[in-house]
Amino acid sequence: MPIVPDIREGDTESPDQGQQEALSLSRGLAVRDLRREADESDHDRNERFKQHFDHVGIAALYVTALALLLAGGFWFWHIVTPWHFLAPEQLSVLQNMLTGGVLVSVGTNYMKKRLS
Repeated sequence: MPIVPDIREGDTESPDQGQQEALSLSRGLAVRDLRREADESDHDRNERFKQHFDHVGIAALYVTALALLLAGGFWFWHIVTPWHFLAPEQLSVLQNMLTGGVLVSVGTNYMKKRLS
């Protein structure tokens, strides 16, 4: 009777850490090769995380650009039309948001990082 249950790479159940180690050792690989595989797996995980973070940053950039375009459209429509539908407080908030340096600095910092 074997101590370690029979594990095959195609099994659908996820083996625990001890079973995974037994599977790795039973493949006949040297410790050096096992370390190389572990390093490659760690590198792949890090790269997937970086790619995910980049996707989130790009999505945030598009959402911010869309919000700025919409806000600019509302401001422009308010200025052009004879009836002014925005209250003075709303207009002030909108102008501060559109002309503020915070959004510009966030965008330029992100672009500098991406381009360098």
